[in-house]
This record gives sequence, C-alpha cells and structure tokens, in this order.
Amino acid sequence: MSLDGTLLGNEDPAHMRSLFVSDVVEEIRVVLNPVILGGRSGKSLTGFLTGELGGFLPEDRQFRLKGMEEINGKMQLHYIRDRRKRV
Repeated sequence: MSLDGTLLGNEDPAHMRSLFVSDVVEEIRVVLNPVILGGRSGKSLTGFLTGELGGFLPEDRQFRLKGMEEINGKMQLHYIRDRRKRV
C-alpha cells in the first residue's frame, strides 16, 4: 500500500475483502493485460479481487466508469464509487 492509501499490485485478497466489506473503497483502476496463460508453467487464476469465489460481500458495491487509457499496450479502466441509491 502506498502512503496515499493506494493499493498496489497483488494485495492480499483477505485484506482487499475487508476493505470492500467496510465500504471504504472509492476508486478502482483495473489494468487489462492481454496474456493467455497456459502450458506447464503452473500459473493459474485461483482467486479473485476479494478472495476465493463464494466469499461474497454483504451487498453489491456499485462503481461507474470515469475514464480509460492505453498504457504500453494495456488498457487501464478507472472506476469511481457510485453511491446513488438504486431503485
């Protein structure tokens, strides 16, 4: 974590989940990296942002797209928390 509260890289999913459960996450920046994993390297996707599948939050957290930018062939999507009441 940086000094300004920004989470960097692959943070611990349990820590990420606690932040989402506490409803303190105001922005998310997602980087899409076009890589297909395979072969015998042992790499696999075993978890998600807030932990293993099934460890759901008590309620949805809504975000809206603020912007997007290409950086070195990768797409960065910038989302901000949307706290408007849903009907």
